[in-house]
Amino acid sequence: MIQYFPVFIKGDILFQLDGHFLEYTNRDISTFGVTGLPWFPLDDLLHFGRSVFVEIRIHQPVAQLFTTPAQLLREYTFRPKKMTVRFHLDTEQRGKLESLILSHGFKPTEYIRKLPRIPSNALIETFPLKSLVNFQKPNEEGLFTPESFIADIENLSPHGILINTENNIAFNLTPGEEVALTLDPRGWFPFQIHLRGMIKRITDDFSIETKNPTRHLGIQFNYISPTDKKNLNELLKDVLERIKKKLIFTPTKK
Repeated sequence: MIQYFPVFIKGDILFQLDGHFLEYTNRDISTFGVTGLPWFPLDDLLHFGRSVFVEIRIHQPVAQLFTTPAQLLREYTFRPKKMTVRFHLDTEQRGKLESLILSHGFKPTEYIRKLPRIPSNALIETFPLKSLVNFQKPNEEGLFTPESFIADIENLSPHGILINTENNIAFNLTPGEEVALTLDPRGWFPFQIHLRGMIKRITDDFSIETKNPTRHLGIQFNYISPTDKKNLNELLKDVLERIKKKLIFTPTKK
């Protein structure tokens, strides 16, 4: 049985930007930040990527206050654009907030997955780190033209995938569009895996290393052939077995 741990705690966040004072109360707060915030009175084009200092107030079990740098990001679903505030907590703050969440927080209830996605891990020999993404968009004449880009895989499950890319082509995509994916396994696994999916969620931020805009795409699989489904299940089984071995068998120094 899958065991889920608390990832959120209720609290408030406050910050100021360009003469505006923003206060969001009774929000789900994680060590990553807060999602699903309205942009108004800020502008998602003008203020996307801006840095702010955020005050985080946790009220239970006792009042706790954190002040941290943060960054404003964009998120897209089938609803209007929302703002994400990503915290840049220092090590001590992160440890305190993690402890509060573990002791007094709660588990997500709206989007618990029956099969959690497996985080990307380059140390797992067969885990696919890259995916080719293909899609079609209408050109100026109204004709559909093929587009493609390479994306990094962040996590993977039998039913969906999270990818990210700095390629500007990906910024043409919106929630609800379909894409074709080719997963590129590594190591001994001999088969590429081809499938199609629908974009459910998009988050835009910036690469820490390059400062380039980065788009994260949450994709739900909606078609996979019997052969590719079999290959995907075998790949994930191999990945999970390797993760289990690495967690259980730790080399000892002689």
